[in-house]
Amino acid sequence: MAHYYNVGETKKRPGTYFRYENRGTGSNVGTTENAVAIPIQADWGPVDTITVHETPTSITETYGNKGTVDAALALFEGGAPKVYCVRLNKATTDTSGSAAAKASLEIIDSDSGETAVTITAKHPGTKEIKVQTRVKVDGV
Repeated sequence: MAHYYNVGETKKRPGTYFRYENRGTGSNVGTTENAVAIPIQADWGPVDTITVHETPTSITETYGNKGTVDAALALFEGGAPKVYCVRLNKATTDTSGSAAAKASLEIIDSDSGETAVTITAKHPGTKEIKVQTRVKVDGV
């Protein structure tokens, strides 16, 4: 009858023994525990850049709540303490290969008819820039 023995163990009785060793106890070099990574599509936010989030609010402040952002938010509901997100540049995956455009808006001076200010979004996306201008009344 065969029995098991551990490495370095000397049995008192002669016979046949099976050696059993667990090799899964070593540390994995370069791994991070308790973190999840997810690619997302959103209408704004940094493109092709990894961002780290520890709260759901951080994700919605960075990417909004459209597209597949809800999948990243669901990771927090599932218990992930830290979520790494990368917004995919949808336009570069098209067959045309064109880069995603950044939204821009020109404000025209009503007196001269020339461009007074040009506003350009920080990141590419489909979100529209909306600006409201007011004339300041002196003394108020």
